[in-house]
Amino acid sequence: MYRTKTKARHSRGRVSWLIGLALLVAALGAVVAWQVITAPCIEAISPQAGAHTMHSTITLRVTIRGIQKLRDVRAHIDDQDVSASVTIDGDHVVIPGERLTDGQHTVAMAASTGNLYRRRLDRTWQFTVDTKPPSLTVKTPAKETVFTMTPITISGTAEAAATISVEDIEGSTVATPDGSYSLTVTPPDGKLTLTIQARDRAGNTSTIERRIVVDTTAPSLWVEAMGTVRTATPQLSVNVNDAACTPRLKVTVDGKPVYAKRKTGSRLVELGELAEGTHAIVLRAIDDVGHQETKSLTILVDSSETLGEATLMEGAVGKDVEQL
Repeated sequence: MYRTKTKARHSRGRVSWLIGLALLVAALGAVVAWQVITAPCIEAISPQAGAHTMHSTITLRVTIRGIQKLRDVRAHIDDQDVSASVTIDGDHVVIPGERLTDGQHTVAMAASTGNLYRRRLDRTWQFTVDTKPPSLTVKTPAKETVFTMTPITISGTAEAAATISVEDIEGSTVATPDGSYSLTVTPPDGKLTLTIQARDRAGNTSTIERRIVVDTTAPSLWVEAMGTVRTATPQLSVNVNDAACTPRLKVTVDGKPVYAKRKTGSRLVELGELAEGTHAIVLRAIDDVGHQETKSLTILVDSSETLGEATLMEGAVGKDVEQL
């Protein structure tokens, strides 16, 4: 009987000890988990590692989760201790960088924390200051080049890794490590000034202008339909346009030249004094590279109803013809 009671007491004691141990382990686990969850960590840096900036004075920011646990924040830019200038702004450690020279710079930030899991927080990274515009040359196209086909190729040299583009025209390319580039673009027809731009990784830009002519299409040509005219000296209403040049308009009547002038826009073309009857008129608008647009029409001159008042040709109509 006595032994049974003793065993029962020992058993209850062992169970209590195990329960206490389990509770202690659970409590320690909860503490560790909480320390891990709330451990300060760096979420972002600005400028980012490997970034390029065109500014010699820059504010560096380190975004930290759990920043309130930081202690004794220290910072260096290259070999200079700037800890005295470091401030805390919300979730950011703010490190001022003033009058930095062009080239690569190393930033180091370190701080102790009140967290058991992560007792120390530190980060080291590099960025580059570049305040100078990139080099840029344009080999092709040459000045005043006339293109009768598109697309065209722009080539030259620039700072390695610079982005090359043409203002207001789609397309870009990146200069190779040796600085060469070749960019294919499709400009519109016309007398153009291409603004070729190189933008380096820091955002600095250089530009070169090239004047070119793109003429891939014939001039537009419109002529008013006439049919029958009641005058022996008719005029044609014509409109000619071309984006790249002032086109030449040539007009023939029955194979005979009657008009040849350069002019853009609307005009009245005098056909001369024509005999009664039908006449074949051909108009040709020609640009500087030889593209041409042609229109043909036939008109009937019926300017008189009295025989002998006008010269009659094949196709003449009216009372004067009936008198023959």
